[in-house]
Amino acid sequence: MNRSYTGMMPAMRASYETFLDSASGNNIGPQPLARIDLANRVSTLIDLGRCTDARNEAREAGDRLMALRARRLCPRDRSPT
Repeated sequence: MNRSYTGMMPAMRASYETFLDSASGNNIGPQPLARIDLANRVSTLIDLGRCTDARNEAREAGDRLMALRARRLCPRDRSPT
């Protein structure tokens, strides 16, 4: 079985979409699936120790906050100041 990252599993995606349809009353609005997929890719890169790639992935997608979080989670990958 190929264990490389291919995005959110279809069953999980369907479950998430069902959750979004039924969710109400929480203080965080539903997130677009593209952002969830981006978060999964960034998280996977961080787990693999590829922190620069994780930050670049988030930055290229235009998610500055996620890029900053990736930087905070990977202090060993920061350039010295």
